[in-house]
Amino acid sequence: MLDFNGLRRREVSYGAITTIAGSLPRAWLCATAVAVSLALPAALLSVEPAQAQTEARYSKRWQKEFVSGRAPEAVELSGLVASAVYPHWYWAHSEVWKPTDRFARCHGLHAGKLRRCQQDERARLWAIKLDPVTHHLLRVRSFRLRVPGWALDRDNAQPNDWEDLAIGPVRHHRDGNVSSTLVIAATGNARANPVRGDSGQDVTCRTRRLIELREPDLRNPLARTWDPWRVYDLANWVGLGHQTTCNVESLMVARPPGDNRPRAYLLTRDGGGLFSRSLHFATSRAPTAPRQRAGSRSRSAPAIHYVGRVATGAGARFTAADVNGRDVALLSPGTAGRPCQVFVWPRAAHTLATSITSRRPRKDTVSCNGTEGLAYTRNPRTMQRTSDLVAIADTALTLRYWFLRDR
Repeated sequence: MLDFNGLRRREVSYGAITTIAGSLPRAWLCATAVAVSLALPAALLSVEPAQAQTEARYSKRWQKEFVSGRAPEAVELSGLVASAVYPHWYWAHSEVWKPTDRFARCHGLHAGKLRRCQQDERARLWAIKLDPVTHHLLRVRSFRLRVPGWALDRDNAQPNDWEDLAIGPVRHHRDGNVSSTLVIAATGNARANPVRGDSGQDVTCRTRRLIELREPDLRNPLARTWDPWRVYDLANWVGLGHQTTCNVESLMVARPPGDNRPRAYLLTRDGGGLFSRSLHFATSRAPTAPRQRAGSRSRSAPAIHYVGRVATGAGARFTAADVNGRDVALLSPGTAGRPCQVFVWPRAAHTLATSITSRRPRKDTVSCNGTEGLAYTRNPRTMQRTSDLVAIADTALTLRYWFLRDR
């Protein structure tokens, strides 16, 4: 990578050569221009490694902000990920449902019927298509739960409190079919609207889970619903690694080197605590099956593993994450005393966990007020993740997002 400050200095010195060239012989000028043009890239590539690691790849100079009112019911979008199958499409979901939510389908309803409708509407998945060149919004589609009652089940698809979204494992079925999957992190602390047990007690931290689903078919214009497929229950992590709340807002899915079993990596909003959970199919349960007791001998019993603390320094809060084949990116929203930043770790030969817990990241300051979702874009020809990013805010009534180009 190139050092931005070094690049600027070299551009100035190159400019100095061209300003005095008018008084030199034309033949000498041509020869010098060719020599400089050939030598300049080599000079730039000779930047010291320490400088290269601190180069700003995402900056306000290279970003664009977009606001659209075309999907007013896509409120408080929290998770975001680029589809692994459909070019230029992104998947997103809303955060925790609220009694104040207003949806067209819920108009005129009251009390229990209104609450049930609000939860069903919040449990929609949103498919967002962006123009590959201008990055403007092209189209938005919504997908409701096929069975609305699932949105009321705290152990199934109740939207209390969905925080992030990731591309899940590719599943190979016995009939020869292959499924691309998504994983929803129902891992927030639902502080404003906690999950209640049968006797009214707060059971939020005992209902945290990952929801795996087959990626809906965007080729079918009649597709309108989605189904939870498998559920991976999470043990209560309060107390592990000095964590005081069960609030994870960032989800990443990766396969450790030499291990064919995918793992979910979960990052707490405060404190930078990193946890992991196996996504091995045998450790999941059917969405309608009961949640097993923590500590039971069942393979689908709630599980969580404390990995360590992210090496970023104190004070950073994380609300979104994504990974590609080379890097890990975390988003820290702006506060009164800290600008919005993207933290990037090169993975090289390291595992995801080792990269972000033992190595210092590059920090790039960007504009991203209220951002809750972060996704690497994909090359439409290869469908491989690129190093460009899209960030999305959890606003109401409008879609607000940023395109962050890796310069």
